[in-house]
Order: sequence, then structure tokens, then C-alpha cells
Amino acid sequence: FFHLIAQRPDVIVVQGGEALNNLLVLIYAKLFRKPIVWWTLGALRGRKFSKVGMLYRRLVLWIERRATTYLGYSSVAIQHFRSMGYPPERCYNLVNVIDTDLAKQQIEKSRKDVEPLRDRLGLRDRRVILYVGAMTETKKLPRLIKAFAMVANQFEDVRLVLVGDGPTRAESQALANQLGVKDKVQFIGAVYEGVSAYFLLADLLVTPGTGGLVISEAMIHGLPVISAIGDGSEVDLIGRCLSAGRTDDLVSESS
Repeated sequence: FFHLIAQRPDVIVVQGGEALNNLLVLIYAKLFRKPIVWWTLGALRGRKFSKVGMLYRRLVLWIERRATTYLGYSSVAIQHFRSMGYPPERCYNLVNVIDTDLAKQQIEKSRKDVEPLRDRLGLRDRRVILYVGAMTETKKLPRLIKAFAMVANQFEDVRLVLVGDGPTRAESQALANQLGVKDKVQFIGAVYEGVSAYFLLADLLVTPGTGGLVISEAMIHGLPVISAIGDGSEVDLIGRCLSAGRTDDLVSESS
């Protein structure tokens, strides 16, 4: 709140869902008559809330209704705005995608690194399933590892490469060991420079949980994508997504 007073912005863009932070933003905006641009994915499809979660969700929506303009990650967000009765002229669909022009430049720079990387990771003559993103609860990595274990039992040449880091990495590594696929799963860690090389050596990208930006990044690299229900952009970019909890869906699509 005091940062806003010090900065005195003319327009405030907030991310939907951060209720306590956005409540302070709303107080500032009303006191100083500043417009709020509400940027949100809308409502996660299929998400169930506890009693406490429902109270938190109601607070989010109470703040949301008092925004000036609405920006959605996807057409799913636009449907949410319509269901809430927001004026259509104040609702805009900005599909959540990366800067594809910049990505094309990175692709060209990374082409020379692909084969050395393939050799370093021992992926010569292997089919590669790729995951890129944070390793958190909402990303559902155990679902992907379980599905991969089922696929690996059928196809000896398939490998899983996981690029990213986070609090569920150790749990995911333990699960791969438990399922007997430790030698076929590679945890690369976070990669910020040169990640294009990983997309270029892969045959398939899978997003088993929430997310969105990685889909457009995979597509600009020419990779097919299997996606669970994410931030809504998968609906606009892919058209069909898997149910949130069925591991066998991932297996059938991968096969």
C-alpha cells in the first residue's frame, strides 16, 4: 500500500487470485480514483474448494467485481467474465503466450547445441518426452512420472527429461526410483539460457498440471503437446485437453 502511495501509478495492473495484496490495491485505487486492470485466468475448471477455500474465493471475486477492466489469459477467462455479468466492452482476451519472435531467434542460436546435448545426456537413438516448468504441487509431476513408467514398460527407447526445479523435485525423484524408471528419467534442474536446445531434441512435450506459456514455447519449436487442464490457453492453442486426474489418459495419448 505504501509503495503505491510512493509510486503514485496512474493505472494498476493486478494478477487475479492474490486476494490480500489486491485488497490493499483496491483500497488505494478507490481512495485516489485510479483504474485497476484485472489480469486473470478466470476460474480453474474442475477445481474444488474447501470451506476455507470458498471464503477466500468469494473475497477474490468481491475484489474482482470492482476492477475497471478485465484481461483474460484465454477464451476460458472470457467465459468466466460473461458468467459474472461483466460488461463485454471491458473484457479482453490476451492469450497467454511467449514472445515467439524472440523464441525464433533463440532457436537459431541453439541449433548447434542440440546434438552435443543429446550425446551428453545419452539420448542418441532415444525418443524423448519433455517437461519444462516449475516443480510444484499444481504441476502434477507424479502423474507424469507414473504415466511415463507405464509407457517405458512398453517402449525401451523412450526417455523422460524434466527441466525445472522446485519443492516437489525430491519427491518426484523418489517416485521415479520407486517405479523402477530412475535410469530413464533425467532431472536437469532449472535452465534459463539455452532451453531451446531441450525443446529441439525432444519428440513430445507434456504438461500434466496447470501452466500455459510452455505450450506456445513448445509449438514454436514444432513439438506436439499433450496438456492437462491448465490456465485456459491450452483450449485456444490446442483445442483438446486431458482430464485433471486420469494418468491413463496421458499414457493413451503418448502411445
